[in-house]
Amino acid sequence: MAALHEPPQLYHVAGVVGRADVLACAFFLSSLLLYHGSSGKDQVWSSVALAALSMLAKETGLTALLFNVAFDVYRSWSPVTKSLNVKWRWKCDNVCGRVVRAIAALILLVAVRLTLLQGSLPAFSAQDNPPAFHPSFAVRLITFCYLAAFNWWLLLCPWTLSHDWQMGSVPLITSGWDPRNLLTVAALIALLALSYRCLLDLELQRHTPAVVGLMLLVIPYLPASNLLVTVGFVVAERVLYIPSVGSVLLTAYGIQLLWRRRGARRLLVVGAAVLVAAGVVRTSLRNMDWRTRETLLRADLSVLPHNAKLHYNFANFLKDVEQQENAIKHYKEALKLWPSYASAHNNLGTLVLASGRAEYHFLQALKYNRDHVNAHYNLAKLYR
Repeated sequence: MAALHEPPQLYHVAGVVGRADVLACAFFLSSLLLYHGSSGKDQVWSSVALAALSMLAKETGLTALLFNVAFDVYRSWSPVTKSLNVKWRWKCDNVCGRVVRAIAALILLVAVRLTLLQGSLPAFSAQDNPPAFHPSFAVRLITFCYLAAFNWWLLLCPWTLSHDWQMGSVPLITSGWDPRNLLTVAALIALLALSYRCLLDLELQRHTPAVVGLMLLVIPYLPASNLLVTVGFVVAERVLYIPSVGSVLLTAYGIQLLWRRRGARRLLVVGAAVLVAAGVVRTSLRNMDWRTRETLLRADLSVLPHNAKLHYNFANFLKDVEQQENAIKHYKEALKLWPSYASAHNNLGTLVLASGRAEYHFLQALKYNRDHVNAHYNLAKLYR
């Protein structure tokens, strides 16, 4: 059911990066199960070990400890608030002990991760994440909030899919009148409504699945949101593995609540059938896109025609199959969309030797990237 509900997740397992996300997800969920297991034993350190393994696969794994702390506090909220009783005071001390150990482990793991990164976060370029380099804080904030809403929308309606979202795939939101802000507002309202409903239920805890789903939807996505630290992408469907678990939980729990209303059962059955059928169809279509390098690039260009990197990669493919005129066309389109694309300048230069424009493009490549080895080589070869 989860696979049918989340077709964006299926094809990323083929890549090494996607496999790392799958591994991180497996350790993440194992950490949760161990920490909150029903064995009655304190498994905090075992849970921390699994979270550490998840972190070594992907930094997102660190959020397992955040989830464990948040859900532990939620589960124990009612007993803790009644701590005047000796029994409940002992319960409070027990919870606080687990939380303190988990937070201490989180701080330690962050320090270890930074040490592995030699004390600094990875450096990215405007090609990887254009909004992060915009000078206006308002534009960055509005765009990143929209991207969070867009990722949530991908979980609900995975229609716009691409294997690469770099270089202007998602245009910046520079105005409050941009219609895409409606999606951001809708997502924010839904998030606030869910959060408010969960807070109302804090004492009685009648809707725990909704709380778990909301936490899994939000907390694991935070490192990839660009709101805390800058990451090397604007959209990457592979980072939705763990949030998709939360999305499925919320969907399933919503269906369960609606199922109690007899009048809605027939509609739910039809809706579930449509959802499963749509998931199967979308997954099948996307699998067809991945048959060959050409079909994948053509499919992604059809949904992201303003992605300079897709034009560049498609031009490389056309160059490999000796369709030079079409390759030149797509290299030029890539440069039109991203004028400082050094590799596109270099590769285009190799195709326009006869026209005398090669030198210009090699020099442009070196202008934007002085360390571009191929451009140096091609220019030297031209001057020889």
